[in-house]
Amino acid sequence: MRRLFHALMNTADGAVVISEEQRIVFWNRAAEEILGYHGEDITHRFCYHVMHGQDKAAWEICLANCEIAQAALNSKPVPNFDMRVLSRHAGKQWLNVSTFTYRGGMNRDKKVVVHLFRALENQAVEEKVLNQMADLVKRYKKTPVETSRGNKMTTLTALTKREREVLSLLAKNYGTNEIGESLSISINTVRNHIQSIFQKLQVHSRLEAVIFAIKNDLLEI
Repeated sequence: MRRLFHALMNTADGAVVISEEQRIVFWNRAAEEILGYHGEDITHRFCYHVMHGQDKAAWEICLANCEIAQAALNSKPVPNFDMRVLSRHAGKQWLNVSTFTYRGGMNRDKKVVVHLFRALENQAVEEKVLNQMADLVKRYKKTPVETSRGNKMTTLTALTKREREVLSLLAKNYGTNEIGESLSISINTVRNHIQSIFQKLQVHSRLEAVIFAIKNDLLEI
């Protein structure tokens, strides 16, 4: 592994090397500069406890039994992707991430996952989200939803009190963990509530749910 670590130490991209158990075993200087965490402080910690990665729909990417890591370890191609992580000095930071695996050790019997990442301009990412929101608004304008008081009350009645609370927090851009902490419920319970909201509002993403709620005056925030 020393050759790998030496090669990654001074790369311009941030680099994190993760064991099969998803523990951080290496963190280069660029990663320290981008995210503000020193390698000695986070080595051997679970990567998902440090990164807290989310996609553009605010779904958690960094989890135990990470699908991305498992795909890489099983020699499946992993396309590069964008995710938002927690930076010590910049709050939430968008990264573009590339992934590959490396086999090393005395008998090349150890396999690790390597993430290379570079910071994205938050403005560019937010512009993509705003464009997506604009497209959704246009779609709803083309297929208007009835917004009478009766229909509003029917939709509100369909949602439970807890689901309305979750929807309001989604509108505030809370992630799954943040919603769970705010409402003192588990992550799995949060996800179940979100899926129920999707079914009842007949939408397919968090952004669509929030747009639908805003257009139909369903939010209590």
